[in-house]
Amino acid sequence: MIELLKELIAIKSISREEKDIVDFVSNKLTNVFGTLTRIENVIIWKNEWHADKQIIALGAHLDTVPFTASDWVISKPTIPVEKDGKIYGRGACDMKAGAAIILDIILKQDIGNKFNIMAFWYDKEELGIPNGVTTMLEKGLFKGVDLCIIPEPTSCIINYGVFGNLDAKLTGHGVAVHSSKPKLGRNAIFELIPVLEQIRDFPVKNIAGVEEAMSVNIIEGGKAVNVVPDKVIAQMDYRYDPWLSQLEVLELLKTFERKYVTTEVIGCFPGVIHDIKANSLLQDMIELVGEATVVPFWSDIGQLGEHGIIAVNFGPGSINQAHTIDEFVAIDEVHFVREKIVQFLNK
Repeated sequence: MIELLKELIAIKSISREEKDIVDFVSNKLTNVFGTLTRIENVIIWKNEWHADKQIIALGAHLDTVPFTASDWVISKPTIPVEKDGKIYGRGACDMKAGAAIILDIILKQDIGNKFNIMAFWYDKEELGIPNGVTTMLEKGLFKGVDLCIIPEPTSCIINYGVFGNLDAKLTGHGVAVHSSKPKLGRNAIFELIPVLEQIRDFPVKNIAGVEEAMSVNIIEGGKAVNVVPDKVIAQMDYRYDPWLSQLEVLELLKTFERKYVTTEVIGCFPGVIHDIKANSLLQDMIELVGEATVVPFWSDIGQLGEHGIIAVNFGPGSINQAHTIDEFVAIDEVHFVREKIVQFLNK
């Protein structure tokens, strides 16, 4: 399995450039007993299904965020390095380790005969929605799924809830003039300042022991040091209460608008917190692993939850390593997650 992980890391698969890695996974599964389907850059494998069995889905995205190879020290992004019990490389943590676990389980047929199994590998997750899961939802491929396990990096803890995620653009509008006569114009920066202060002081809530987060992370504007800017753009990120509807979030965004400040949604992705008591399979999984949490970052279990699918994240590696230079995953965590998933499927 670790060699399989290294093979996946060695294939560059930045979002929208997943074809080669999807070809690799597809070729690996070609002679495996079961049904193999490919929809563009989404691979779906199923064992022989029976009407009296529950359906378990196992899924992992194959894309990674971009990288600058010259910044890496311990390894290069697509040259996997094994050192001190860790595997280094882009996607090692997020989430080629998870993809390797699922692929290894299917290749070795460690799925038992208790469940109908749907394993899938998909694209464009790092770009938000729409992505490969969206494609599968649109085609009804999650119909009847009783539990979906996605091995995103969770430090080997069950993650049964994710916060929603709003990405938005705030634009301050001004009137450009020579900087020697600023009062003849209107400075777009100054128009935006009250909104930035409102975001800084926004009263975030604590949900299930996790605090919301709102921040401004990009500001762009101005043409020259001697010209009052007529346009300034700030991009904000809001990790919000999963119980808020999209409509409520968009209404909240409007409160940042002013006479000379407009807002625009870049992306709004739903969160979810599953009711553990309402799903016996989820209870079994949590009992097997021993720990479960809700997290402030977004993943596709939010998108699945919006469509009524019970889904959890459970994978090796820490979110703190995702997207970093010299990204890594601990080998013992990879084995631990594989072991627990196999135990669950065969319990």
